[in-house]
Amino acid sequence: MALTSLEQETLHNFAETMGIQLYRDENKLNWRSCTIDYLFVKLKEKVKGLEDTINRKPEDVMWECADIANFAMMIDDLYDYNYR
Repeated sequence: MALTSLEQETLHNFAETMGIQLYRDENKLNWRSCTIDYLFVKLKEKVKGLEDTINRKPEDVMWECADIANFAMMIDDLYDYNYR
């Protein structure tokens, strides 16, 4: 099943936001020097903080969601790099 043009646009925009968010904190660019356990802890912290962001700073929700997605991507990449 193919994505609709609106879904494709949403995906593209979110991926772009992920990239911007990743480069906002250059320390995150060295994720291969981290452990999967460390990244998983950071991912859980970000997910836990998302509810607070929704309730207190809704304008930052897209950035928090992109941060969560970035940590998930880092875990996948590190797992692939080390175990596949």
